[in-house]
Amino acid sequence: MKKTITLLLIGLLSLQAFAETKPIVQEGKGVAPTRQEAIKRAIFEAVAKAKGISVGSGEYEYSYDSASADIDRKGSGKEIGFDAVSIRTKGSTNEMQIGAFVKTYDVLEEKHDANSYEVKVKAWIYDYQPPDKNNRVRIAVVAPTTLSSVYRFGTITSSESGCDKIEQLVRGKEVLLSSSEIEKKISHILNTKLAATNKFAILDRSYIDKIMQEKGLVWRGDASLEEKAKLGNLLGADYILALTLNEASISENIKYVEITGQCVFEHEAKFKLDYSLIGAATTQIKFSDSVNLWLQYDRDVRKLIPNWQDDKIDYRLLADELIKLAVSPIADNITQGLYPVRIAKILPNKTIAINKGGKDIAVSDIYEVLQQGEEIFDYDTKESLGQTEEPVATIKIVKVMPGYSYAILIGGNESKLSEGLICRRQGHEQQNPVGTQSDTTITPSGGAKMPFDK
Repeated sequence: MKKTITLLLIGLLSLQAFAETKPIVQEGKGVAPTRQEAIKRAIFEAVAKAKGISVGSGEYEYSYDSASADIDRKGSGKEIGFDAVSIRTKGSTNEMQIGAFVKTYDVLEEKHDANSYEVKVKAWIYDYQPPDKNNRVRIAVVAPTTLSSVYRFGTITSSESGCDKIEQLVRGKEVLLSSSEIEKKISHILNTKLAATNKFAILDRSYIDKIMQEKGLVWRGDASLEEKAKLGNLLGADYILALTLNEASISENIKYVEITGQCVFEHEAKFKLDYSLIGAATTQIKFSDSVNLWLQYDRDVRKLIPNWQDDKIDYRLLADELIKLAVSPIADNITQGLYPVRIAKILPNKTIAINKGGKDIAVSDIYEVLQQGEEIFDYDTKESLGQTEEPVATIKIVKVMPGYSYAILIGGNESKLSEGLICRRQGHEQQNPVGTQSDTTITPSGGAKMPFDK
C-alpha cells in the first residue's frame, strides 16, 4: 500500500527544485497508541536516517509543530504536512530539528495489540541540494529590533540668547527616521559588507520577510535568542545575526562666543547597537558584542561628511554616514570570528599572499602572524575556549587585489611562516611627513624648547 505525503519542514523547498533531485530510499519503524501516529513516527525515523542522524535503539520523543500533521484516514491520496519536526532523547534536554521532503512511502509491516501499533515503512526522501550549493556559511541577517519608533538626527538640544537667527536657519532641518527606515539601512549595510567578503551566502531580508508572511510568523522583538536561532534553522541558515538598536541620534548645541561675537554649532552623535551571531543548529551564541559609538566633539561629527558648511547641513546624509561608521565594523568582526585572515601562499620571491583583499584592507596595513597552539577549555563547562596564539612574525601589505593581498615580512622569524597561519591586523604604518624635521623639542612638562634656548 503506497501513500503520498508532503513534509513542509524547515528546508522550505520548492516543488520545482524537487524535479532535479533523486530520492533516498530509507526504512523506519514507529510504535504508538494509534496507527496514524505509528506511521508518522516511522516516517520521521526514515527521514532522520536519510539526513545522517543516528536514531539508535534508545527511546525518543517526537513532536510536530503543526495541527495538519496527521495521516488522512480515508485510505487514498493521503497527505500530511509538518511546519517543523523535532526529535528528543527521553530524559534529555537536547533537541534536534530535521527538515526534508518525502514523496511517497510504503507500509511494509504492521501489527498491533490492545495497547499499541507497530508499523514499518519504506520512504522515498528527496536529498535536495540547492543549485548554488557551495562551501560558504549561510547567514540570515534579520531586521534589527528597535527600541524606539522614531530616531532623530539634527535635534537642537539647547541654544543661547543672541543666536536666534542661526537657530532659525537650522531649525526645521531635523530628520526623523522611522524604525523601519533605520532597520533597512542597517540590514543593507550588513548584507553588502558580508557579501563583499566572498565568505558568506547571505539570505536577503526581503526573502526572509516573504517567508515569515507566508508562514504566518511574527519576528517579535521580545523573542528569545533560542527562538531566533530556530528561525535561522527554518530559513536554512547556518547562523542568524540578531541585532538590537538601543540608540541613534545627532543633536546640536548652539553657543554664543563672546570673543568673536559669533554663534557656533557643537554637534554630538550617539549610536548603540547590540548584536549576537547564533548557531541555527545548536541555538548557541557563537559570539556577541556591542557597538557603542559616541562622537562627543563637534570636530568628530564634522568628519562624517566632506566640505562641511554650517548653513547647508544635510542631516539625512549625516545620519547615513553615522550608521555606516557604526555598523560596518560588525561585518569585519563576524568575518574575523568565523574566518580569520590567513596566509594563503608563500611565493618564491618571499612575498606573502593572504586571503583578504578588496576595500577593507589597505597598502601599509600591518598584520601580526600567529601560530596556534594548545586548545584551552572552560574549567566549569569543559567547552573549548579556543587555542593559544604565539606571535611569530609581522607583515606589511604592499599590494591589494580584489580577493587577496600581497605582503612582505618586516619582523619576526621567517622560518616559522607557513600557509594557513592566522594574521591579525595591528594597525597602519605611518608615513614619514614631507618636509624637514622640526628642531623644536617638547619638554616633559609639556612646554616647547626652541633651538636657541639654553
